[in-house]
Amino acid sequence: GRRRGEIRALSPGQKLMLDIGRRKLEQLTREFQEQKIARKPVMMVLAEETDVALLVEEHFTTLTDEHGRPYDQTQVMRIHTPDKDAHFNDADLDAARKRLDAIDDDNDPLRVVISVLMLREGFDKTNICVTIVLRATEADLLLEQIVGRGLRLMFPEYRYPEFWDAKREAVGDLRR
Repeated sequence: GRRRGEIRALSPGQKLMLDIGRRKLEQLTREFQEQKIARKPVMMVLAEETDVALLVEEHFTTLTDEHGRPYDQTQVMRIHTPDKDAHFNDADLDAARKRLDAIDDDNDPLRVVISVLMLREGFDKTNICVTIVLRATEADLLLEQIVGRGLRLMFPEYRYPEFWDAKREAVGDLRR
């Protein structure tokens, strides 16, 4: 109800936020490889509407990752409800939901997920390390859900006990 006009392009601020997120994702990828951590960091982009999500997806096709490979459909996916997008139907939505399972598969190339209000309750993936929010909200619950996507433990103690001594030490250093 507050739309100001037709969305034609990403704003410079949105591109900056995406670039910061992409650089952080690539930094984490490099650090994981250097530390021989066999986990795959993933970035989630939360867009305000389907037009913005499509522009974000198109923006990533102009970029290359830290290895010089293009961010193509193997690395980037867009998911939203099909109601406003003639190019995204129910069958696409079902396929996209199945593909989301690849987020926590460290051998799958999926690294960027672009969503419009799809990934909230019941979406529990651990590989999301970077979250970019390209939407305004006045609803505290929505903000809590967004933040909650990034609070899942990528390295739970029961699976990665070798990391927990360092984590405890770092927390202790912060408290001093």
